[in-house]
Amino acid sequence: MSNKDDDNDDYKVGYKKPPKHSQYKKGVSGNKKGRPKGPNGPTAFLPHFFSMLNEIIKIKGPDGRLRKIRKGDVIFQNQITKAMKGDAKATTQVIDMLKRGGYLNPPDESKTRTGVIGIPEPLSQEEWIEKYGKRIHPGLFDDDKEDEEK
Repeated sequence: MSNKDDDNDDYKVGYKKPPKHSQYKKGVSGNKKGRPKGPNGPTAFLPHFFSMLNEIIKIKGPDGRLRKIRKGDVIFQNQITKAMKGDAKATTQVIDMLKRGGYLNPPDESKTRTGVIGIPEPLSQEEWIEKYGKRIHPGLFDDDKEDEEK
């Protein structure tokens, strides 16, 4: 017998023991192309998710006519409707969405305008006319005339 046949006599084919000719050779991978590279991580699905939210669908409006509207708008409208009916979870979700969109954030102090407002002392009608030369609102000081007459 040849050397090859001797090897086969010692090796018994059975459970978890495939024939030697069908086993992978040493140094050769069984997956030649390897694992396919794809998007990984928790944000990998976001582009697909946003494209689905921007899809246009047709729905019947309150007047019975068909309207075209984005899926994301429908979801947001449903959440607002639930929140208005008293659903606490929907209310917190709507508030969170508005905060993320920047609609409920307090104004940035560095962007707000500040200044000083000068408040003039109160003037009677005669003092006003003497200082500014005209009457600004007819009837504005009618109460003053009544006080002077008494």
